[in-house]
Amino acid sequence: MKFVRNYNNNAALVVDDHHVEWVVVGKGIGFGKKTGDLVDASKITQRFKSENTANIDNLGEYDKSIIDVTSDIVNDVESFLKVKFNDYQYLILADHINFAYERAKEHIEFTDRAVNWEVKKLFPKEYQASLRAIKIIDKDLKVNFTKDELVFLTYHFVNLENEKESLQDTIQVSKIISDIINIIQISYHKTLDDESFSYSRLVSHLRYF
Repeated sequence: MKFVRNYNNNAALVVDDHHVEWVVVGKGIGFGKKTGDLVDASKITQRFKSENTANIDNLGEYDKSIIDVTSDIVNDVESFLKVKFNDYQYLILADHINFAYERAKEHIEFTDRAVNWEVKKLFPKEYQASLRAIKIIDKDLKVNFTKDELVFLTYHFVNLENEKESLQDTIQVSKIISDIINIIQISYHKTLDDESFSYSRLVSHLRYF
């Protein structure tokens, strides 16, 4: 691949041997490069076809640390949840982290403890992945993300299983599932054990339904 131009030191536009343009992400991928220079393929952590991703231009507006931490989180989540981010999901996550980073610096918080509890019980694996992501963010960006970010990141990770589902859809589905579980508990005068395998199966079936 040959270098075309920088978005920043960690994101660049390149062209392959078939004259197809790609946006590649990696630490120092575009540092000191001039048009036509060869790009070190071993540094590439993400690549996107430039004509298919409308949000790519936003990469140039992010601090390089945002791209670094997004790549670190993607690698960790893919390993932990055994999933794969597509181009759109990567860029949406980067955009969210950038926006949340700006909020954190201003100490703006939108905490809803009820929602946090529901999401933790509905999507325990994705919630654990969010806890891991927050640790990476706190360490790499030197800023403390608020607990409400656990909810939003969990929604992002739930979306990985359904490429066609938007974040708004996932939020709505979560509310519906929570309402259904409450209806079941009220109807049968029982409190479901949210730590049980049966509870997890119920939530999974409702999600797929």
